[in-house]
Amino acid sequence: MSNNTNVTPFFGMIMAVWLLACSSCGLIDLRPVVVVAFPAGRNQVLAAADSYVALNFPAAVDKVIAEKIFKVMGPGGAISGDYDWIDNECRFTPYIDWQPTVAYRLQAQGVVPLLDGRIAKLNYDSSFYAMRASPGPCLASYTPLDRSTTSVFPADDALVTLLFSEAMDIESVQKAFKLNPAIDITFTWNSDNTFVSCVPKRALQPCAVYEWSLASEATSADGSLLDRAESGVFLTILDVEAPSLNAIVPMHQVDGLWELVAPTATAADFETTDAIGFQFSEAVQPASVASAIKFEPSLQGRFEQLAGDVFVYVPQKDFNPESEYTVVVSAGLLDLPGIQHGTEQRFAMSIVTPWLTIDSISAADPAEILTSPVAGQVLQVTILATGGELSLTINFNQAIGAEAAIDVVSRISLSGFFPASTASGITLKSAAWLTAVPTDILVLVYTGLIQSTPTETCIYKLSIPGGLGGISNGLNSRMEDDFQLYLEIKQ
Repeated sequence: MSNNTNVTPFFGMIMAVWLLACSSCGLIDLRPVVVVAFPAGRNQVLAAADSYVALNFPAAVDKVIAEKIFKVMGPGGAISGDYDWIDNECRFTPYIDWQPTVAYRLQAQGVVPLLDGRIAKLNYDSSFYAMRASPGPCLASYTPLDRSTTSVFPADDALVTLLFSEAMDIESVQKAFKLNPAIDITFTWNSDNTFVSCVPKRALQPCAVYEWSLASEATSADGSLLDRAESGVFLTILDVEAPSLNAIVPMHQVDGLWELVAPTATAADFETTDAIGFQFSEAVQPASVASAIKFEPSLQGRFEQLAGDVFVYVPQKDFNPESEYTVVVSAGLLDLPGIQHGTEQRFAMSIVTPWLTIDSISAADPAEILTSPVAGQVLQVTILATGGELSLTINFNQAIGAEAAIDVVSRISLSGFFPASTASGITLKSAAWLTAVPTDILVLVYTGLIQSTPTETCIYKLSIPGGLGGISNGLNSRMEDDFQLYLEIKQ
């Protein structure tokens, strides 16, 4: 009896401890922890260059720990990017867009505590691509063949052609292409952007080695990098053709640099302020250019060399409007190897800028008008009896610049011609351009004129200076000769 009483209290104490332990720990959550990755499976292809990859947890997790074990690796190591949470899904977006054909790896290795007490044990490592998994574009063929020979003329065969396996991004290819020795290149593409001709803008040097290269930064239309860098070498043969002048074109300076006035400009398009550009068939000796080229009539100026085959002639002063010149290229023109031009070439050029002229002069009465007046004509006009006021409207054939408009007003004068009494008392009351400058209509109002009588006709002379020191439009034209008009005052 005494043994039973000793055992029972001890057993009751063990049970109490076990029950206390169970009540303090609670139930254990035995649900499986399934973490889903995106993209799911190996070698999956993301749809866009800025797509995200993700890990989706079954419940809320410790986000700091989750982001630490969630990594994306590229060929150069870890990829940097932003983590973003949508509910229990952790999304990773790279700072720099994914590159097509590049193999990336989504890795998640470690332990992530869930806030419900469970634990996610991850050992995930899977590859994926963006936009395409297939190899990038390649250079299918090119010309000239490596270490072959060409002429020096781009119009013949002195150019590089590239044929690609698929449509390319034009800008990236043109940036990646280089020709050494360096020369300006014009790129001409076919309609589907798979073939390009890289054409030098001038003739190449004879007996020279040229090397072209295409860096692997060139990309296809979808952004895939070229599978590898490419290069080639070709040699130019001895030049056996004589140089010639291909064209003369108008040029002007923009920010200190010479430029064509227009890509389609021709010799007929010269304005008074243009310089003359010379495009030769190949690089020529500068000294021979100055000695071989002459102008008819003579034109003072200087030559400047812009490239081996491009020169510009800068006249000392502006051309006269509506003038004609002939450019004569003598047989003494020499290319760099010393081959002589051999024949004479002649090019006609026209200055198409018109002279500044007067379309019409009229007074207040609409009937008092001269159309296309010529110097020395007489215009009968009416003045106001009070104050002897006369209004004249001068219509020029072209626009007058703002500064020139002020000068034009100051240079026009009205003076008495007959009798002697008309010489005094004339005053310019006002001068106005009818519309905002630049314009072509000037209204002048004079006072102090004398009325004609039955026995004496009063005549005044309107003078407008022309020639080199005369009025101009302030842009590119001027009045050719002095202009005088006689104003006969009606009774």
